[in-house]
This record gives sequence, structure tokens and C-alpha cells, in this order.
Amino acid sequence: MIALCDALKLDDDEGGLSPDAAFGFYWVTVLTQSALTYVSTRLVILGRENEGQFKQTSAYLSALSWSLPSIGPEHREHLLNHMAALMNVTRPEVDQFIEGMTVV
Repeated sequence: MIALCDALKLDDDEGGLSPDAAFGFYWVTVLTQSALTYVSTRLVILGRENEGQFKQTSAYLSALSWSLPSIGPEHREHLLNHMAALMNVTRPEVDQFIEGMTVV
């Protein structure tokens, strides 16, 4: 880009870019557009993956919140450990979430 700016002849009567600089500018533009298109597409894909993951986590948490009052203490520990494993979080994080639910 610096070489491209150095190639500008603004003080000359002819002005503008030399043919080599114009050719370089074209390819810089093409490569930049290609890179931005790739990044944009990749961000959309990652956004969809995150949305799916959040929906799955939300479904697990909803099932957990509805089932906790109806299960006995003997099954509670097993359920909470299983939910932590399904959600790929630690058991203290699940306990913290449940404490936050009961406070609200």
C-alpha cells in the first residue's frame, strides 16, 4: 500500500497511477474484497453455531428448572451431575445457576 501511494504522481501534469501501480491497486482491491467476503461468511457460520449451542443450553436449563422441584433428594445429585456433563460445565457452575434461580 505504501508503494502504491508512492506511485501516485499528484504533482505531475500527467498525474494518477502508472500502469504498474494501477495493476497493483487492482489486485490489492481484489484480495481485500476476497478476504472480507471470507471473513463475513465465516462470521455468519460461527454465529449460527453459537445460536444453536445457546438454544441447546437453554433447553437443558429449562428442563432442569422444571424438574428440580418434583424430584426427590436421592435423585437430585445424579441429575445435577448429569446436567453439568451434558452442558460441558462444572458442577459448581450448575449449583451457582440454581442458587441464582432461587434468589430471583
